Amino acid sequence: MNSESENSSNAFVEVAINKMEKQDKKIQEIETLLQKQIAHNAEIKQLVNAIESLQEQLQQESIAEHKVSALNQQMDKLISKLNTAPIHEVVHHHHIPKIIWVIILLAVILCIVCAGWFYTGQKLDGFIANDTKYRALKLDTAIHPLQKYLDRLDSVYTVNPDLRENVLQKEQEYLDNFYRVQKALRLKEEARRLEKEVGKK
Repeated sequence: MNSESENSSNAFVEVAINKMEKQDKKIQEIETLLQKQIAHNAEIKQLVNAIESLQEQLQQESIAEHKVSALNQQMDKLISKLNTAPIHEVVHHHHIPKIIWVIILLAVILCIVCAGWFYTGQKLDGFIANDTKYRALKLDTAIHPLQKYLDRLDSVYTVNPDLRENVLQKEQEYLDNFYRVQKALRLKEEARRLEKEVGKK
């Protein structure tokens, strides 16, 4: 009879030891999970304190089976709470102040105005140079026929404002004639070359 009671008490002790070892392993897992979570959450701090007090109680007292099952249930609840703990995410949004956009816009406008100013100055310099050349030709008294011709052209331009279009049209005709003559010369050379090739055969 003693051996049976010893066997049953040994079995109970083994079960209790196994349960305690399992509980110790679960406690270690929970501690590692807690270290990974954010320490600022008050609820997690309370759970850590509860686990520490449970560890102390486990070491000090012998645990009954119903206490072990209650502990298992609490551990399961704790693990599920830790798995569903909120994850804090910090998202950075970089905003450029409006004053910087205004400065960039003003810089672009300033660049455009400066470019326009530069090109206008160049165009004006061209007009001034052409006017100076024209005046120099008119002041040269040695070329009297040229002066008369320039005076006549001046008066024609004032009387006929379409003179510019007529001059441009005439220039285009001269240019077209020049290209036609060039093409004719090229075709003539090609014809001579072909005649030589035919004559050789």
